[in-house]
Amino acid sequence: HKHLLLLDMHHIISDGTSMTLLLKEFLQLYRGNTLPEPSIQYKDYAGWQTVAMACGRLKGQGDFWLKELEGELPVLDLPYDFQRPLDWSYDGRQYQFELTKQESGSLNALAQGNGVTLYMTLVSIYTILLAKLAAAEEVVLGVPVAGRRNADVQDVLGLFTNTLTLRASPQPEKPFHRYLEELKSSILAAFENQDYPFE
Repeated sequence: HKHLLLLDMHHIISDGTSMTLLLKEFLQLYRGNTLPEPSIQYKDYAGWQTVAMACGRLKGQGDFWLKELEGELPVLDLPYDFQRPLDWSYDGRQYQFELTKQESGSLNALAQGNGVTLYMTLVSIYTILLAKLAAAEEVVLGVPVAGRRNADVQDVLGLFTNTLTLRASPQPEKPFHRYLEELKSSILAAFENQDYPFE
């Protein structure tokens, strides 16, 4: 009287939102409900994207990324504690921690005080840390986006995610509030041009 459902799905056909939607649909079916007929499918989205690229609708976004990534891109040379082995293994460790209410409150206050989101504040802190560790004046960071800006695809299963490239210049002499304002502009511009496929 016990049943187990196992799903093995390659990440190339689904994203995190899809997994939540799939679980929600399974629960609806398990409860005996009927699922509504979808108005569109992933292939429709893929068709829209293909047409948008072919007709030049995304040319402006492509031009933005070519300009954003022109010139020599810095390579982040992070220091490490020991010599890297010749044979790679994917063994690793994680360090998990939780912020206190006071720490998270301070971060939120910092974000609000500078007119930015908490996400922008955390990205700025992270890029400053990377720059300090690598003794670099410029950092290039890849950030994922959900890619579901069109309301029609909110409940569609599939891979909609894209990667945006942020170029950040957290030079030591730059005041933090000025750097945060620069990063805010970069992030907003990147998000405005997120429809252009990374590949």
